[in-house]
Amino acid sequence: MRGERFRKFSEAFPAGASALAESLTQAGFKVDRERSASFLALSTLPEILTARSADRGQPGPGEFTYVSDLDKLANSNDWTFLLVGSQARKLEQLSNLVSPVLVVDRPDAAMDFVLRKLSVGAWFGPSEPLPAGVEAESTFHLGPGCHIGSGTRLEAGVRIGARVRIGARCRIGANSTLHDDTVLGDDCELMSHVALGGQGFGFLHYPGAAGPRQRIHVGRVLVGSHVRMGSHVSVDRGVFEDTVVGNGAAFDNFVHVAHNCQIGENVLLCAQAGLGGSTSIGKNSVLGGQVGTREGITIGENSGIGAQSGVDREVPANAQMKGYPIQPLRAFLKIQALIQRLPEFYDRLKVLEKNKS
Repeated sequence: MRGERFRKFSEAFPAGASALAESLTQAGFKVDRERSASFLALSTLPEILTARSADRGQPGPGEFTYVSDLDKLANSNDWTFLLVGSQARKLEQLSNLVSPVLVVDRPDAAMDFVLRKLSVGAWFGPSEPLPAGVEAESTFHLGPGCHIGSGTRLEAGVRIGARVRIGARCRIGANSTLHDDTVLGDDCELMSHVALGGQGFGFLHYPGAAGPRQRIHVGRVLVGSHVRMGSHVSVDRGVFEDTVVGNGAAFDNFVHVAHNCQIGENVLLCAQAGLGGSTSIGKNSVLGGQVGTREGITIGENSGIGAQSGVDREVPANAQMKGYPIQPLRAFLKIQALIQRLPEFYDRLKVLEKNKS
């Protein structure tokens, strides 16, 4: 299914690698043609299954990828082709590097540029018929290539994008949207105005642009079974990899989950909790109301974060934390008790200073 979300390179760039390089040049990117000889020699470019950043892991077959730091890249020849920054001086030091490499400045923005050429546009059009065994109220919109399990109910105003998969016995609340390629397991319950799989919040600087441009997100949202989401929950699709919500998770109203987050089984997110991009939460953990996390944070399993906390660093498993900056709950409570006594301490200090003088 992931491959269906991309056009073939031959459709976007019929003349092959040279056409892609020329397209980047015309857009203002600087292509190092001497160091990109292996790439420019390709008369045709293969179909890709997905895109990813090699900064976050090793690329594999069928993946179009970029890397900004070659120290993070092991010797490999598995990728479809690699797009690297012109500042990458260690390129020649990689042994057994036989896969084609395109060397260009601003590789993250160049990656975004190419993905915009390859990605299938968001679905828009007339609704498909309702599948057998699915109930719906008077108004709904259903995209092509969807699968909806038996016993699922769609309330008024629901919009289901292209290639969405919904399990059996789900309830999709009024005015909710499941964007293209979202996957929802069995026995899930979404309240009204839930949005799954929308574009995330991320920006890139294109060469010559007056300001930053929102980057395209080509990951998906994958939600497990027996998941409950309250009203006005928003879960963004991943940039390259998928955003994942595990079985049995429950979100209160007005929860926001940013791109690439990984949420374990039975995690509870209370009202107005907000997760920065690439946050990882272990199973059975609980985040209180209005908890916010910095991007890239890992919270261990069986942990609890008190309400209105700001998670700015890693949280170990089985921890109880609260505050900003985040700290162990016992230490936080002790500090709060001492703060309540500050007027008393201040009066005593004034007496001591007066006696000393």
